[in-house]
Amino acid sequence: MARAVIAYLLLVLAPSAVLAGLAFRAAGWDRERGLEELAARARNEAEALARRVEAALGDAARRAREDPVSGYAQDGRWLGWSLDPPPPDDEAVASSAEELRLFRLSLRGGESYEALGDPARALDAFSFYLARIRSPVLRARLTFAAGRAALAAGSEALGRALLERVLGEAPPEACEDGLPVGLLAALRLLEGPAAGGGEQGRLRAEARERLAAWAPRLETGLLERLGRSIAPGDRELAELIARRRALEAAAALRPEVLASAPAALAGDALLLAEPVPEGLAGPARGARSIRCARVALPPLEAGGLAARLEPGPAAAEASTGRAGSPGPEDSPGRAACPVRLGPEGPAVARVLVEDPAFAAQLEALDRRRALLASLVGLLLLGTLAGGAALAAYLARERALGRLRVRLLANVSHEIKTPVTAIRMLSEVLAHDAPDAAKASRYARLLAAESGRLSQLVENLLDLSRPARAGEALALEPVDLAAVARRVAEGAAAIAREEGVAFRLEGVPPEGGDGSAVEAVVAVADPAAVERILSNLLDNAIKYRRAEGPEVVLSLAAGPGEARIAVRDNGVGIPRRDRERVFEELYRVRYDDYAVKGSGLGLAIARRLARKLGGDIELESREGEGSTFTLRLPREARREAALEAPPEAPGEAPGEPPRPTGAARGEGGSP
Repeated sequence: MARAVIAYLLLVLAPSAVLAGLAFRAAGWDRERGLEELAARARNEAEALARRVEAALGDAARRAREDPVSGYAQDGRWLGWSLDPPPPDDEAVASSAEELRLFRLSLRGGESYEALGDPARALDAFSFYLARIRSPVLRARLTFAAGRAALAAGSEALGRALLERVLGEAPPEACEDGLPVGLLAALRLLEGPAAGGGEQGRLRAEARERLAAWAPRLETGLLERLGRSIAPGDRELAELIARRRALEAAAALRPEVLASAPAALAGDALLLAEPVPEGLAGPARGARSIRCARVALPPLEAGGLAARLEPGPAAAEASTGRAGSPGPEDSPGRAACPVRLGPEGPAVARVLVEDPAFAAQLEALDRRRALLASLVGLLLLGTLAGGAALAAYLARERALGRLRVRLLANVSHEIKTPVTAIRMLSEVLAHDAPDAAKASRYARLLAAESGRLSQLVENLLDLSRPARAGEALALEPVDLAAVARRVAEGAAAIAREEGVAFRLEGVPPEGGDGSAVEAVVAVADPAAVERILSNLLDNAIKYRRAEGPEVVLSLAAGPGEARIAVRDNGVGIPRRDRERVFEELYRVRYDDYAVKGSGLGLAIARRLARKLGGDIELESREGEGSTFTLRLPREARREAALEAPPEAPGEAPGEPPRPTGAARGEGGSP
């Protein structure tokens, strides 16, 4: 067997395993090649689309550098639209401390009267020291305050005259609440009674000129409000405000451009940031000028693949593997390509391309690989199954060989004893002339030994009969009490010779009226029942205890079945052997019991019981005894009588399943 197994391993299993391994590798290579093709397609489409987007960004960058609208930022903070220094404070423009004192005294006095609702006295306070103020800035501020108070006091002509003087003489650095007083004077004049067409036009032109001069210093919202008052419908001013709004919105979306990023993409707007030269930045050292231009992005189409543009430096770095954790482009059905501003410029976005049919394509690749692997696996399993079947066949043949040896050893030993006894007794009877008593005794011994030999032969015949699966027993109603009494007669005689106490329980005496005990009738074969009980009683007597041995045969009726139990107080059966005592030729070995047997009795008994539609159960405790219970149906079970029990793994064809309970005795006896 070992040589056959080695030959199988070397000639069949090893080449099959090598071929299966190569086939599995080939299936994996096929899938990897398919994934590489999908990844290459997505990668090529992403790179082509990124180049088209970069061309559009290049055009937008050229327009942005030519755009005069520029904002400024410093240290990540928005500064505004101009780097001009703020208007000088009062101390800087005053010619003397006395002049500054008189200005502040006039200003506080007039504002106090305005707060009290007395514009006439406010006009007097603003004008009281006006003649002594020499600074053009301070003088323009007081004149504007006086004109405002005059208009409030009802002196329309005086107020307009004072405001006209401010409009004509105020220097640009003269501011009130962050706005030039010349511009404020023009607004006041425009809000007053309507002047002639020429005068109104002159005022608006003057105000428009001053608004344009101060526009870089004004916030976009304030510039828009002033524009609606001074120059409504001015297209140039509206365009300036719109471009400012677009730049501010884009900078809010990409605040990194205010700090360090040289460029950023915010939707369809490109932001460019450049450092302001030191000489132009003034006090705003490290300032950056921010410009914006619209980008005419190409259609995001990539040969049937879904594409999108993700702006931001983090997205661009993720596509080149510098962002740390892997991104979604790591899938073979996705690819990302950075979008740069120029060949060596910064990456401002990335193009992400995804194949919407990738899941279906991957599933097809997996199905193909699984199919190939399944075919190879079936081939390998078939090879292994063939090897297992060969090994099982060889093991079974070896087991059958061992069983034959055991059977020959047991049977030859069992046959030798009665044959020897019969020969010796026959020789005594042939050569001697024994008296009647001895002759009777020899005759009984000859009958016993011949019966023993006949029983052994019958067991061997029964061992071969179950192979005929269609063979059935002749079932009929059987009075189990009568069968038990017949079996008990022979068992009682043997028990007396062996010194074993034997008794019946639940079996009415023969010839009784039967009124006290209900007759127990089962559908069975009486000869088969007698053989089963004879084997069980023979086991119980053989394996008796040394002191006070006892065997009990009991009969009981249950719901739908009858039970005949053989109970002894013998040696019991070890737990490890209770699963095997019903196997053919298996015997439990006891050192203290020189019991002869072939190991067939219990196996044949269980087969007969199952052919009758019943079974044999075992309960045993070591040192206390065992109980074998024969269960028989009280009604006919034709399927059990006409069909052989199903085969169990490892048993001969036609052999009933091995028991799940324990058993002991002859033919599975201890």
